[in-house]
Amino acid sequence: MRSNEAPDSGFTLVETMVAIAVVLVVTASLTGLFVATSRLAHLHGDKLIAIQLADDAMERVHALKVAAILTGRDRQSVTDQWAAPLDAVGPMLDSALTDVAYDTDAASGAGATAKLPTTPLEQTLNGLTYRQHFYIGGCVRPSADASECIAASAAAGQSNLIPFYRVIVAVTWPGRLCPGDFCTYVSSSLIGSKTEEPVFNTNSSAGVLTLTTEMDAVVYDDVTLPVSLSFAAAGGEGDRNWSALDLPPGVSINATTGTVSGTPTTAGTYPTRVVVTDIYDQQDYVAWSWQIKALPVISTSNTSASTIKGGVAYTKTFAATGGSPALVWTATGLPPGLTMASATGIVSGTPTAVGTWTSTVTVTDLHQQAASKTFTFTAASLSLSVAAQTFTMGTATTVTIAAAGGVQPYAYTATNLPTGLTMDAATGVVSGTPSKAGSWTVVVTVTDAVGGTITKNATWKVTG
Repeated sequence: MRSNEAPDSGFTLVETMVAIAVVLVVTASLTGLFVATSRLAHLHGDKLIAIQLADDAMERVHALKVAAILTGRDRQSVTDQWAAPLDAVGPMLDSALTDVAYDTDAASGAGATAKLPTTPLEQTLNGLTYRQHFYIGGCVRPSADASECIAASAAAGQSNLIPFYRVIVAVTWPGRLCPGDFCTYVSSSLIGSKTEEPVFNTNSSAGVLTLTTEMDAVVYDDVTLPVSLSFAAAGGEGDRNWSALDLPPGVSINATTGTVSGTPTTAGTYPTRVVVTDIYDQQDYVAWSWQIKALPVISTSNTSASTIKGGVAYTKTFAATGGSPALVWTATGLPPGLTMASATGIVSGTPTAVGTWTSTVTVTDLHQQAASKTFTFTAASLSLSVAAQTFTMGTATTVTIAAAGGVQPYAYTATNLPTGLTMDAATGVVSGTPSKAGSWTVVVTVTDAVGGTITKNATWKVTG
């Protein structure tokens, strides 16, 4: 029997190695848990930032006057944005729920710089780049009904529908724990789209800003003529800032007073918009189609001389290019019997005399800018031609004698016609069957409606 034996060294080593392995396994497990917990904490923090950015974006929407929510979001930009929406937003843009909404007066491509742009706004926080996306559509909901707001086409036949803007704000940011390493937070709101709906504003003490000046849907002006338009607004807070989109070349706006002035230099159609903004970014605007016209010019295709016939209805249409409507036409020195329609530039009537007239046609536009041209009208004098004829006795024949010029209608007479022939006094047609051989000197006379007379003669023979 042994006493005070030393521990088995081999057994002790095994126990130590097992203990170390257990510690390593536990430590690895705790490390994975710590990493996962850390990532979840980061994700939660990133999402909190996204939620705040979405709230900020929605406040940006509510701060605008309802009438200005679509301002600058042109049709093409909105169409491009909706063609490839974020996955999380796509179902909300379904055509059964939401109608496409855009600013009909905005120039193509303006959406990127709108107050609520069609392209995302970027902000970098804590090393991450967040993007704010604004989608704006339209929908309707029955009055006093809490049902889902749907597209107008889906509500066909329903009455008492209230229109809304469906505003969708999406914030995206990179995140490894999100599908495709791409995280999205979406917020939406319905805002009544009637202009009389209340305006949301982050500053409750500010009055509602309203641009009080009204403009016609279409405004006409001429190049080279100075213009000056004054605009006024009510409500809002603090100093107002005035701006304008798509002013004609040569025209500008005073940012302090809102006066639009200058001399247009280029003809064209400009979808002009004047915008007023207060210190709280409230906006209102007035929009119109500003058509700058070239000075009026009478078309050169109408400068040729015109031949008219006395007693025969006549019409000639004059045309002009340029000039602000409505154009007014006048004419001096027209032939007797002809008049000009002031609204259409059409000269019409029945000439009652013969001769040559030098007439001046003038067109005047809305701003009293005028253009004139001289035209010549000629109505020939009465003329008659009677040719020699040879007929065969016993054979029916017809000869038409036609006068020209003068003032119609004509009256014809003939003397010394071959035996068997007669003349129609209204038409000048000689007809019949010659019944006697010989030679006749035929005398034909024509008289026009105003008493003009001419006589011609010719030798007509009849052979046996």
